[in-house]
Amino acid sequence: ITATTTGVSGPAGAGKSTMAAVLARDPLVHTHFVDGITWLKFGRERTGAEMLRSLASIMRLDPVPPHDQLSSAISAALAGQRRLLVLDDIWTKEQLRAFSLLAAEGGLLGRLVTTRNNELAGEHAQTVDALKAEEGRRVFAGYVGAMGPMMPDDTVDDMDYSKPVYRSLGCAEPSELTPVVF
Repeated sequence: ITATTTGVSGPAGAGKSTMAAVLARDPLVHTHFVDGITWLKFGRERTGAEMLRSLASIMRLDPVPPHDQLSSAISAALAGQRRLLVLDDIWTKEQLRAFSLLAAEGGLLGRLVTTRNNELAGEHAQTVDALKAEEGRRVFAGYVGAMGPMMPDDTVDDMDYSKPVYRSLGCAEPSELTPVVF
């Protein structure tokens, strides 16, 4: 097997990209994909061809080949590698199809797809549901290292837990948080 695809699908805000980020940082995943993990953020507006060109640039294919030779040039560069491509926020079949022909002859090319569309997630898909409020607070608290009194217990629904969480992140309110781009 030179290529395999796994998908994670679910509604907006369910944690698909967060789950992919956790997996991408996992030491066991790095042990399996020794040549690296490449994160590509799609969204509605980006085409598959545009993202293939981005991948070619990330892989330092210089000059970037013409579109009709792009998939084969990227596959040739991937030959023998064990690499994971995270295809985050796939919206269309066209976006996914652009990456379906890529392979790493003599190696392994893993593809982890995040999408809202169950059909695009593929046959090896995992579906995630949106978290309930309390589950979301627990996940967020664990993510930022918040413990104890910083987070409310299950019986307190009207407690404003956000201020101590934001303070733990070094700011007074959400607008002061800096977005992180992979």
